[in-house]
Amino acid sequence: MQTVKAPAIFAPGYERARSVDPVAVDNYVAHMRVGDPLADAVQADLWELPRPESTRLIRAAIEQQDNVLCHAPRSLQDFVHEVTTVPAWYDRAVAVDGCRVFLRNADQFLAAFAAGAIVEGFATMISKSFAITGRMIDDGVRRLKQNIRHLLDIFLPRGVEPSGDGWKLTLRIRLVHARVRALVGASEEWDHDAWGMPVSAAHLALASTAFSARLIELAEMLGAEFRHDDDREAFMAVWCYDSWLMGVPNELMYHSQADGLRLFAIGSTCEPPPDLDAIALANCIVNSAPVVIGVTERRARAKFAKYAYRISRELIGDARADQLNFPPRRLLPTLPWLRVREHLQRWIGRFCPAVGKTQRLRSFTHLLSLTDLDTAGIRYDLPDHVRSDMSSRW
Repeated sequence: MQTVKAPAIFAPGYERARSVDPVAVDNYVAHMRVGDPLADAVQADLWELPRPESTRLIRAAIEQQDNVLCHAPRSLQDFVHEVTTVPAWYDRAVAVDGCRVFLRNADQFLAAFAAGAIVEGFATMISKSFAITGRMIDDGVRRLKQNIRHLLDIFLPRGVEPSGDGWKLTLRIRLVHARVRALVGASEEWDHDAWGMPVSAAHLALASTAFSARLIELAEMLGAEFRHDDDREAFMAVWCYDSWLMGVPNELMYHSQADGLRLFAIGSTCEPPPDLDAIALANCIVNSAPVVIGVTERRARAKFAKYAYRISRELIGDARADQLNFPPRRLLPTLPWLRVREHLQRWIGRFCPAVGKTQRLRSFTHLLSLTDLDTAGIRYDLPDHVRSDMSSRW
């Protein structure tokens, strides 16, 4: 059977993964050289325009200002038509249940995301784009806050649907991806033969499965409560729709946790061992966590960072943590205590509804505080230089 030619650095992992499921792996690896045709066409047309005009058109697209869009490039009009057409497989009632599942377990999802899912998702060859732009290393706290904000916005009821805050932020991220793909791809630092396409469709799918199907597993390790399997699939319904909005192609789309975990396993197997860029990015993410939750004093921040490393190591496993140069495991595990504490708090909340209501309000208020980016609304600018510190603000 004819095999796909994998980018050089993925070739060993590709052969290992292919021995298990050759058809699915070939499909995944073929998308390592694919971007996002719809969004890429938009960014190419916008690149030719003055920055203020480009920003005005992006705002019109995301805010659905038809009087402006009617004069926009055809690529942008096609883009808006696509993302405002809700796919037939999206079930609003199931997605609303998914929002309830997230909000009921917000603390666990947040911790699992910051200490586990984003580490596993980004400490891959995805880190190369971050390293070249300098975006995560230079401004790690802001990046982590924006990822948390995205997670919250898509799980507010109907937030991921057209005109919702999650929908708007997802489209903004998708267009940023397209611009970064073009800027990094044109950089002399990017090796197309070895690494494939920057921000490829394959890596977009891998990150999406890390933030959805894999996130469920990690949140359960922290004590998240799923009352039945439908809870998991309801959570997945929101992420599947958001992944589609983000530009994951139909060939890589998944519609259940099982399918998502299968794709996550394929993508993870194809990855090479973490290099210095992946190690630096993973450690930057964990070290940003204390500041994100408001711990800024030097000693307190160092103490919380040690705690975050302990949780992260137990979530992602010793083998991956060792590859990322995380501090060694402590003698006594942390996760069992966290699960017991969470179950106890839930029991108290059920026994005393007033306490439970206060707990939920405190949790949601805290989550909102973590996403405070000191900005008014969503920015519509795109980067205009491959290096973050040399780009106009976006």
